[in-house]
Amino acid sequence: MTYFSYSKSSLLKRHWEIDMDKKRAKKLIPILQAFSDGKEILGRSGEGYAWIDIDEEKFSNAAILEFWKLKIKPDPEVIYVNKSKTGKCYVYNSYKQATALVEGERYYEYIAKKFTEGE
Repeated sequence: MTYFSYSKSSLLKRHWEIDMDKKRAKKLIPILQAFSDGKEILGRSGEGYAWIDIDEEKFSNAAILEFWKLKIKPDPEVIYVNKSKTGKCYVYNSYKQATALVEGERYYEYIAKKFTEGE
């Protein structure tokens, strides 16, 4: 049976080391830039695992940078809805589109009501 012996300093050093090459650096640069700009970062430890928020404490863990899949949290999708008094809803990607096609306000319960993903 073989045992491996590590000094405390080598364990600490290994904890903070990241194997870096040009390909890995190109993938991490946008993540690091977004993190420094205050955007939220998501990570998961492998396929099939849920994406979780990576806070500053987790982001400082070299193992997460080394082994986890990371991505910038996308901005929530915004849609604009016109709802007629008969109950029909018309969905648009922009305020301009939602208001451009309105023929008469009296036929609508609301016009260009903004909805954000997660509401």
